[in-house]
Amino acid sequence: MDIDLTRTDIIKIVQYAVGGRVSLIGVNLSGLDLSKLKLSSVDFSFACLKNVIFSRANLCHSKFQEVDAENTIFHDATVSE
Repeated sequence: MDIDLTRTDIIKIVQYAVGGRVSLIGVNLSGLDLSKLKLSSVDFSFACLKNVIFSRANLCHSKFQEVDAENTIFHDATVSE
């Protein structure tokens, strides 16, 4: 299964998001290293996040409804609400 976006794509999407909200609903991000990124208020609902690395990422106010996060790493990630 091919991933839908790259780390560079995610950085650009978040950087240019209007109002700071990003929707990545249902995308396949399997295997990406998203560590140390500011991903607050991102909606990852229904996404495939298998083997994704979120180490030291800012995930405050992000949504993870019904995600497939098998073997995903959240080491030292900032998560709230």
